[in-house]
Amino acid sequence: MNKFTEYLLSMVLGEHGRTEYQRVKTDKQKAEQQRLRNIRGQNIETAELLLKPRQQIWSRSPATD
Repeated sequence: MNKFTEYLLSMVLGEHGRTEYQRVKTDKQKAEQQRLRNIRGQNIETAELLLKPRQQIWSRSPATD
């Protein structure tokens, strides 16, 4: 956040309002980052589950020369 925006927020909301605004903004950013991490984790787990049955099928198939 640039100095001018901080100045305007402190004028409109007061010092407490400005710090509260920044806290909420960072909380939202942290929540979004955590959500993305969870999605990535679920995608990895899903990919592992999708690969498992295929690996078992391949390991049981008879060898063809």
